[in-house]
Amino acid sequence: MDHNMPWVKLAKYFAGELTKEEAKKMEIWIKADSKREEQIDFIYKIWVESGSFPYEINVDNAWKTLEYNMDRMDKTPSAVNQKFTENGYSRRDHSEVLNDKAKEHPGRHLRRIALVAASILILLTTGLLTYQNHQALQKAENAEEIAKKVLSTKNGERAVYTLNDGSKVVLHADSKVEVPLHFNSNKREIFLEGEAYFEVTPNPDVPFVVHSGEAYTRVLGTKFLVRAWPGEFKNIEVIVEEGSVSLGGNRDQSSPINQEVTISKNQKGILAHDYSLTVSEVTNLRWHLGWIEGRLILEDRKLSEILPLIERWYAVKIIAEGSGIKERRLTAEIDYTQPMMEILKGIALSLDLNFTREGQIITFSPADEIQKDSLK
Repeated sequence: MDHNMPWVKLAKYFAGELTKEEAKKMEIWIKADSKREEQIDFIYKIWVESGSFPYEINVDNAWKTLEYNMDRMDKTPSAVNQKFTENGYSRRDHSEVLNDKAKEHPGRHLRRIALVAASILILLTTGLLTYQNHQALQKAENAEEIAKKVLSTKNGERAVYTLNDGSKVVLHADSKVEVPLHFNSNKREIFLEGEAYFEVTPNPDVPFVVHSGEAYTRVLGTKFLVRAWPGEFKNIEVIVEEGSVSLGGNRDQSSPINQEVTISKNQKGILAHDYSLTVSEVTNLRWHLGWIEGRLILEDRKLSEILPLIERWYAVKIIAEGSGIKERRLTAEIDYTQPMMEILKGIALSLDLNFTREGQIITFSPADEIQKDSLK
């Protein structure tokens, strides 16, 4: 689109307010460039349908011009009518419509045209700028999508990435991290959905920030885990292995930071769905961090805590049928490199359960003695 478009003249041209000579010059100028001619045609459609131009013009000057022309119409309506009918927008389809309307009642329609034109110019201060801002926003959103790299894993996968500042990210199954391309230039910020372990390269001048859901975790250099699975009532957890981190919640734009706590070594911080923050001691880091090495360390854990981890790692759906099954507890060390069926057999034997498999659906149920013997 031509940013140097003569908007005021174009408005007068559409409204038929140019002299014959001016209109002829305008026609020559329009037809001298095929792209410009297409643009003018498009602009005219906007003029007719929505009453706005796609770029800003000098509204005050245009208004004065229109006031002057309206005064002239009150004094010499027939002369204005002649200009309008002879020198309106020259493309055949548009000029015929304008001419037909002008012939119905010259004075009344000419004044209406002028009033519409004036209204259009005034609307430019709102509708036009809205159009421009909308286009700019779309471009910004597209640029934002392009200006980031997405690191991700599927169910049953685990991946290790090294960022350009030397920091290491270990992604749990079914997780993703978005890394802006400007990372490490003047700030280190990434966006996590799922679960990941971080070994952050120290840099006292540029904090490392992990955004996850409604929380952020800010560090200078340390080792920690962030657990931020999507879901309406999911808590966001941060477990620190070395050093300390800050955990805070972002509730809304009017209150950027509602609260912030410091989490130190062997501690876990939780941001609940109600934005409350708590910090507690961690007695067994291996339960939280074992998956980094492909192991699940269980010490007196309920089956209800174990099954979601098995589901995510092996990309299956597990159903527990029977009263109290999910409350049964297990102490074991599971090697994720082992075949899934071997893992399931071990859990079933340890907890007196039977299991069946249909595709990717596993069902646990109480085992009778015959079924237990069949598993041995």
